[in-house]
Amino acid sequence: MTALCGLSIPGGNLVAFILSGIIFKGIENTDSQGVEDMLNQAIMVTNYWITFICIPYMFMIKDKPILPPS
Repeated sequence: MTALCGLSIPGGNLVAFILSGIIFKGIENTDSQGVEDMLNQAIMVTNYWITFICIPYMFMIKDKPILPPS
């Protein structure tokens, strides 16, 4: 479990770099309102992923595990 948590940080960074590149593609050709809309879209996508990933962890991680970490 510790290794999974440790790997989630670089994995999350990789996903964030890929998604931001996809979302902000062509940003130089838009006006300020378009940039603001794209930024709001990026924030919403990030929030969706955080919610999608964190909810299962709330049910899987227990306060007192059967086998404590060594």
